[in-house]
Amino acid sequence: MALTKEDLQAIGSLIDTKLQPMQEEIQAIDALMDAKLQPMQEEIQAIDALMDSKLQPMQEDIRKLNQTVAVIEVEHGKKLDVLFDGHMDMNRKIDTLQATVDEMASTVLALDVLHQTWQHK
Repeated sequence: MALTKEDLQAIGSLIDTKLQPMQEEIQAIDALMDAKLQPMQEEIQAIDALMDSKLQPMQEDIRKLNQTVAVIEVEHGKKLDVLFDGHMDMNRKIDTLQATVDEMASTVLALDVLHQTWQHK
């Protein structure tokens, strides 16, 4: 038995009649969820704005601190270079003085040997 156009329209009308209360209930739930979500969204936006207002000064402080650190690194880098150069220069001078002292010690030793040799003659 084949369904006629009228049968199909009757079935469609029956389905629409049965679905109408469910659609109304879904719309009511949707409206209730919107009503409950709205204050939450407003609270989240308020928290977000508060966090932004608190973070901005901190970000500015961090930016200033980074600039200060960069300046310190440059200044101290220059000072460390000067100190290292001075240290290397002092080491060269100490090496030169040590060589001179070693030569003088050899000369004194040689003179001492010579002096002792002359005393025994």
